[in-house]
Amino acid sequence: MDAMLSDLKIEKKLMAAFAVVILAIVAMGLTVFLQINALDAARTDRSRAGVVQREAEAAQFYLARQEASYRGFLVSRDPYYLQRVEEHRKSFNQSLDRLVQLDRSSAAQARAARTAADEWNKQVVQRGRVMVADQAGWMQAIAMVGRDGQADKFIDPAESALDGLIEKKVQESRLYGEKQVSAAKTARMVLIGGLLLALALAGGMAVMLTNVLAKPLTAMTTAMRRLASGDNSVPVPAAGRKDEVGQMAAAVQTFKDAAIAKEALEAETAAQRRAVEEERARVEAEKTRAAEEDRIAITALAEGLNAMAAGDLTYRIDVPFAPKAEQLKADFNAAISQLEKAVAVVVGNVAAIRSGSSEISQASDDLSRRTEQQAASLEETAAALDEITATVNRTADGARQASRVVQTARNEAEASGAVVSDAVAAMTAIEQSSNQIGAIIGVI
Repeated sequence: MDAMLSDLKIEKKLMAAFAVVILAIVAMGLTVFLQINALDAARTDRSRAGVVQREAEAAQFYLARQEASYRGFLVSRDPYYLQRVEEHRKSFNQSLDRLVQLDRSSAAQARAARTAADEWNKQVVQRGRVMVADQAGWMQAIAMVGRDGQADKFIDPAESALDGLIEKKVQESRLYGEKQVSAAKTARMVLIGGLLLALALAGGMAVMLTNVLAKPLTAMTTAMRRLASGDNSVPVPAAGRKDEVGQMAAAVQTFKDAAIAKEALEAETAAQRRAVEEERARVEAEKTRAAEEDRIAITALAEGLNAMAAGDLTYRIDVPFAPKAEQLKADFNAAISQLEKAVAVVVGNVAAIRSGSSEISQASDDLSRRTEQQAASLEETAAALDEITATVNRTADGARQASRVVQTARNEAEASGAVVSDAVAAMTAIEQSSNQIGAIIGVI
């Protein structure tokens, strides 16, 4: 029942609650209306019975007046009383006519009373009118209305019919009065009971609406307030309901899920931020370490180059390098070692060149002297001697160039390879010149 009520829309809940109360009020009103109708009917029937009773009593009265007027006629023999008898008889019949019109069920009794009264009038009044003409008849007429007279035999049926009718209407009035009282009592009881039932239903509907609306809405407000304060562990009330409260619960659940997702995202973002900070710190530390390693390597290389620039080819880097620069250290040490060896070879070659240049110079001097000695006699050799002189000059120039190359090799250790190449070229030129000189000398 509660689940069914929870799934109804709020407007349907309210309509159902008011419908129950209204139906109770309508049922109460209908019952009260029926009882009021019964009360009105009983009052009407009682009033009609009272009117019929009064008409019967009036007929009974006029019947007694007829009898009294006739007795007055017998006493006085005055025709006035006979006239009064007829007037009362007329009023008697009119009362019976009205009685029958009001109550058809009393027609038989009214007809019996009318018949008996007519027979009394015929047998007593009409005969007595004639009998009072003489003394004997008068006495006889008076005897007829006496205790044992025949007049009562004719009028008793009318009186009995009217008495029965009056008694019947008295009983009916009493019965209708009881019905009237019962209907009024029932109406009061129904009214009071209906009001109590309506109040009970209203209270029940209020409790029901409180349970299905007010309490869930209060719990929803509390949950939303806790969600707004950051408490994502609060359970969402009224979840699964199909009414507006359930829709609100679904919306609140969406907010809760979004808040949880936001919290998870913030936690993930914070973790990523910490990871980024840690990575940045690691990278900075790595950069610092790499910078320190580079500084050590650059400083060591600078010292090595300064030593090379100063002519110290025995310098070697022995400072520990980072693994990435270890090959540079090895290459530098290997290069300066090779340079040291090359310079040593160049120095040796320069010494040899100096020795060869001295020998060539001495030979040239000897040849010049021999040429001068033979100049006078050997004109054919003049051109050859000129060529020899030029060759010697070129040889001297080559020797001087070799000397300069060697000096440059000493001063500029960095260009040792080029110097050695020049020295080798110079030596090759000297060798060629020497070969030419040898050939010329052979020709001479």
